[in-house]
Amino acid sequence: MAWKVKNRQKGFTLIESIISVALISIITIITSSLFSFAFNSYKRYTDTRQIKYDVYIASKYIEKGLKEFNQEDVIFDSDKNIFQSKNCNNENVWVDLSGKKSLKKNTLIYFYRVTKEIRVNKNNEHNVLCGNIDDVAVNELIEGRLIEIEVIADKIEYSNKIKLNLNYRKN
Repeated sequence: MAWKVKNRQKGFTLIESIISVALISIITIITSSLFSFAFNSYKRYTDTRQIKYDVYIASKYIEKGLKEFNQEDVIFDSDKNIFQSKNCNNENVWVDLSGKKSLKKNTLIYFYRVTKEIRVNKNNEHNVLCGNIDDVAVNELIEGRLIEIEVIADKIEYSNKIKLNLNYRKN
């Protein structure tokens, strides 16, 4: 009589269990690192876009502030990068790109270097319009007629230039 040995295998062996756990761990690590890379890439992209947008908006605010001036009575102090004129109510108004905090009432726009922001100070409120601004440079292309304003971004190499026909006299 031959004894038949029946192989009744139920469940997994220890080696099979260890291999499956190792494979699941490897797949989990790979997918989590891909998600982390994608998230970090997206964050860098959105941060860069925000900085570029802030530089663009700062340029537009400066341009708008200078266009609100009485164009026949603009004074430019090239040593301090401050523009002065009168508004439609015949009040003195300023666009101050010196980098210092402007305490003058009716400052349409000013650049505050300490916080890297473009601000407005119409009634001593110092409202922030946008940030991420490293510097604002003013160049006279044609003295008394044409200026170029360059807004330089913080944290990335980017700037935006605007050219304005502005009849002004120097202080």
